[in-house]
Amino acid sequence: MNKVFKIPILILIIVLVFTSCKKDKLKTPEDYRVTYGNQTFGAYINGQPWVPDYSDPGNGVGPISVSMIESGNGYHFIHLKALKSNENFSLYIAPPLAVGRVLLNSTTFPYPSILRPPSYGMYQIYSPSKSFMTDNVINGYVDISRVDINGSSVEGKFEFEAINTITQEKVKFTNGYFRLR
Repeated sequence: MNKVFKIPILILIIVLVFTSCKKDKLKTPEDYRVTYGNQTFGAYINGQPWVPDYSDPGNGVGPISVSMIESGNGYHFIHLKALKSNENFSLYIAPPLAVGRVLLNSTTFPYPSILRPPSYGMYQIYSPSKSFMTDNVINGYVDISRVDINGSSVEGKFEFEAINTITQEKVKFTNGYFRLR
């Protein structure tokens, strides 16, 4: 009778040991972040990692670009761009830059079409052509955790939903992160 109980318990212990080891191999959102020079970016789209992979070094184009730009009146804004071969992600944070939450809740045309638009998040697919953008109903936020205007550095996290106004299709970005040092 003891053998009948010992074998299932031994099998259960072996299964637990092997399945618990797999947890160490699970990837986190930080594992999907891309660093290019002094810039870092990472995000999920609709629950899946969105990893920028396009670059054209001959023309100075990398998979990500996090830029802090002076708007001409002493204020600075952030323009973040991430590229895949058929996709484009863009985040614009309007001045003034400060630690805290920035809402992405306005309807606008993207930068540089408009010189100083309100803050927004945008996602584009080139073929078939689709464009998704935050607006005053479908929106999100950026939490800026660090800003140093003089050192041209910024760090933040974001989450937003964007809509294609033609098809009403939506996309959701989560676990978003960016850094410029």
